[in-house]
Amino acid sequence: MGLVRPLAFALAVGGLVVGCASPAEEVVDGEGAALSNSESAVVYFHGMSGLGFSQATIAKHDGDDDILAPRWTDAQLQAPVPASVTDFLASHQRGLVSGYSLGRIPVLHLMKSASKGFERVVMIDPTYDGSADLGRTAGGPVTKDWLDGDDARSFLLVYGDATKELHGEDSYVTALSAHPRAELCYVPGDHARFRQTDMVGAILAKDCADVHARLGQ
Repeated sequence: MGLVRPLAFALAVGGLVVGCASPAEEVVDGEGAALSNSESAVVYFHGMSGLGFSQATIAKHDGDDDILAPRWTDAQLQAPVPASVTDFLASHQRGLVSGYSLGRIPVLHLMKSASKGFERVVMIDPTYDGSADLGRTAGGPVTKDWLDGDDARSFLLVYGDATKELHGEDSYVTALSAHPRAELCYVPGDHARFRQTDMVGAILAKDCADVHARLGQ
């Protein structure tokens, strides 16, 4: 699954970066949601203080998906997910949602609310688990409930040393270790390795074996 289609990435509206099938097919509302003829989409949430947000890195990976990559403050990442994101997802039949570090929180909110339009989640080195409003160790239970809600859904956790040291993967291991549509992949390395090329490799990976092949582990 690619991330953006050629020549359609750098459109910034209302703090959101939208890439889509072609300018002719696109309708953008005032909040930055995009509607196009593409059936598939990717939504990616960066980490604290914008870490892991790289237009240049994402734009190198062509594909048939629409992409929504919000550039948000830390407060926005921890707030309720705005309609611009849920509307974007709802306009597609298939979608992938991914979050790095603090970006885990909007991903958990989307799973918790069972938002429409996405059937795969890739969580990348979340460090801590859960959130202030959902509670600590919420990640595993929220993910399991989301997976069990539809047999088409799948989940991939890719985590490194920072998450392991903070036990941010524990609830996922407890809730999902035997789940047929969840894979939990430990990749040695510090938190920074997942901010650019390795972030994209993790998002594109099909399973743990593919993660290790893409990330050179």
